[in-house]
Order: sequence, then C-alpha cells, then structure tokens
Amino acid sequence: MVGSLNILIVLALLVPLWVLLRRDFIKGLCYGVFLCVSMPTYLRIPLPGGLPQLTIYRLILISALFFWFRYRDPAQRFSKAPLFGVFLFWAIANLLSLFFTTGDFVVNLDFVVEAAVFFLLLMTSLRTRDDAMRILRAACLGVAFVAALAFIEKYTRLNPVNYLLSDAGADSGDEYKVAFGDICATYQHRILLGTGMAMGWPLVVALMLASKDHFRRPVFPWLLLVLILAACYFGNSRGPWLAAALAGATLVLLGGAAIRRKLLIVLVLALAVLVFRPGVYQMFVHDAEATADTDSFKGGTFRYRLELWKVAWKQISDSPLQILFGRGPGCGTTTTVDWQLSYRGGQKFEIDSWDNHLAYDLYQSGLVGLAASLTLYGSLLFALFRFWRWADSPAKPMVACLLASTLAYEFMLTNVLMFTKPVNFLFWTIAAISYAIGRNPQSQKLKIPEGSHLVETEASFFEPQVSRLLRRS
Repeated sequence: MVGSLNILIVLALLVPLWVLLRRDFIKGLCYGVFLCVSMPTYLRIPLPGGLPQLTIYRLILISALFFWFRYRDPAQRFSKAPLFGVFLFWAIANLLSLFFTTGDFVVNLDFVVEAAVFFLLLMTSLRTRDDAMRILRAACLGVAFVAALAFIEKYTRLNPVNYLLSDAGADSGDEYKVAFGDICATYQHRILLGTGMAMGWPLVVALMLASKDHFRRPVFPWLLLVLILAACYFGNSRGPWLAAALAGATLVLLGGAAIRRKLLIVLVLALAVLVFRPGVYQMFVHDAEATADTDSFKGGTFRYRLELWKVAWKQISDSPLQILFGRGPGCGTTTTVDWQLSYRGGQKFEIDSWDNHLAYDLYQSGLVGLAASLTLYGSLLFALFRFWRWADSPAKPMVACLLASTLAYEFMLTNVLMFTKPVNFLFWTIAAISYAIGRNPQSQKLKIPEGSHLVETEASFFEPQVSRLLRRS
C-alpha cells in the first residue's frame, strides 16, 4: 500500500513539473528546486534487484535534463560552467576510491554525480539575474514549507511524512524520535533540519532586500523568517544554533546598514522570546554548561566529533593505498568500528555514526578525497568572498546573505553527516545563485582588483573576459 501511495505522490508531483518545464523552462526549474529542497527521500519508485532507486530527486534531474537539452543555449555547456574542473577532481577522487575499494556505487552516485549535475544544470540555465532571483524565491519557499511541517510536528506530535509513509521512520530512528521528541519534518534528522533552517534564514533576508515588489504584504517575509528561525530552534541541536549565529555574525560584519536594521528587529524579537519564554533561555544555558562537561551526554557528543578524525586516520592507515583513497564510498553505512575513546577513561565504544562529514570523507575517500572536498567547498567560499569584495555597495548585502548561508553549511560539515538530500540540494542551489548573481550584476559595475589586465567594466553573463576570470574560482 505504501509503495503504491509513493508512486501516486511522485507522479502527482512530476506531472506539473513536466508541464511547467515545457511552457517556461525557468519556471519549471523553480518548481523542481522547490521539490528538491523540501521533499523527503522516501518518495521514490522502487526498482527490482540491485538497481538504483528512482527517487523523486533523480526523476526531477532526469526531467530537467531532458528539457534542458531541448531549450538550452548551445553556447552554455557543462564544461564551461564555474567549478567544472573542481567538480571533475571531486568525481575522479571518489571514483578512484570506488575502484580501489569495495565501496557502494549507489552511494557514490548519490553524493557526487547528482550534486554535480544539479549544480551544473542550474548554472548553465540561469542566464540573467532575474532568473537567479526566481530560483532564490523557490528555494526560500521550499525551506519555509519544511519549517511549516516542523511547526506542525512540534505542536501536534505528528510527522506528516511518517503518517503518509508508515515505513519512513525505519531509516531515521522512529523509536528514538518518539522517545525524545525529535522534530525532523522531511529532513530525516533533527540536526539536519536545524542545518537547513540555519542556511535558510539568510536567504529570506536576501529576499527582503531584492524582492520588495513581489510581496503585496511586507509582513509575509517576516513571517517566513520567524517560522524558519523557530524551526531551527525546534531542531534542538547546538550545531545548527551555532551555524545560525555564525550566519548572523557574517551578516553583521559584511551586510551593511540595510541588513543590520533588519537584524536589530530579529534581535528584539529574540529578546522578547527569552523574556516571555524563560525556559528557552534556561535550555541554552544548560546546553552550554553540558557541552563544557565531558562526562555529560552533550559534552561527550562534542568530543566525539573531534574523535572521529582520529578514528578515520587510524582506519585508513593500514596501507598507502587506503591512506590515499580510503576504504570506499559508503563504507560507514555497512561497517562499524570498535574504538577506545581518548576521553572518559578510555571507554570502549562502537563507531556506527559519523557526525563529522569531513572526517567521514577522510574515512571513505582518503587524503585525495578529503583534498577534493576541501578544494570544492573552499573554492566556492573564496569565489563568494571575491564577489562580495568586487560588488558595489548596493550589491554587497545580497552577496553577504549568500555567503552567510554557505558558511552555515560548511560549518555544519564538522558537526553532522550530510546524508539528507534536500540540505545538499539547498547548498548547491545557493552556489548556483551566487555565481549567477556574481557573473551578472546587471548595471552594477564589477570592480576588478588592481593589477588585473581587465579594467572596471559593466559585467554581463555573456561577457567572455569577466566570465573567464570568475570561472577560475
């Protein structure tokens, strides 16, 4: 019954996508982004045997690619897109790890090919700044939809996903959620829910700055902002709270006066919550104290994330080949590691949860795979910072918002394993928007650093010299 319902829901979501892609490709792409950042991984059409499952995300990508080949600009090719070379390095590193080990090809496909295709598809489709802003609105609505589901789950104790798909909780520890009251909406885990919300709230601020004319009632974006921040709090995890604070600090430092005025309102609302809901303040204080106590549960989980670096290095140090390429993609999902902790008196512990994505990259892909990941994420962060530096004052707040969201995600790479697809799709949506806006600031002049062979110019998406310079990032 659940399988049939899955298929019906998937088809009900895909038919409008096909219609929109045919009529207006960018509008269809917006709908596809909304689905990718909000739908649960349980929505899929199962295939027999060991064939890869047709998840809702893969079906969206296949559909978008089909129409992309029909409507694409012949001058826009994947090989000319920003980060293509870095993505290629990332893919080769993971494929070599798969070749030299007994890794899981499906897992490798999930986190390498899909991410690359999604980003490159968006990047070669967003031809104007307006296209990028439409995608931004779609991503914000997707995050807000998840936040609304989290709000419902918080106050009704009902997860709509688990209600409709009764076997969904089996993969995400349903018994644990019932016992401890975890809120996860469609994101499979409370920490990943908080991560998505920490990334999402600066995007709503960006939408406030750039889309005033699109909101008939100015209160609507403020409601979205409050809803997303509340869902981040409902995640009940210190990592996302810190990521949200890091994003806020980035906006204060780089966003300018326009953003600081909005953040002042957010601060007033937060103080009001702390005054009228003293339990919120008490919980923050309790979690901070527990983190400093290594004998407490929360203090242990903090140390555990650092311990995973030692575990990963120990597990790959058996041979030079494993040091270079790790133990294979997906190895952590099929094996556990018996480990003696360096804290709590050397207590023996079974490592079955990799709550540090970068340490997991080292474990499954070795030094080469870790270097590829750091290069990929670092290149994007560096490019965004350059966009912010080169932008004129009116454009800086928008780029600062995108930079804040990116920082929130990359900070969380040290706190959780990013196994939830919507969070990854949200990140690569932000990356594509960032490059589209950075490469096409419309009438705003792009300031080129002194010493460059380019002069200050009115940048355009199709201006070859500026595009070549930006593509180096």
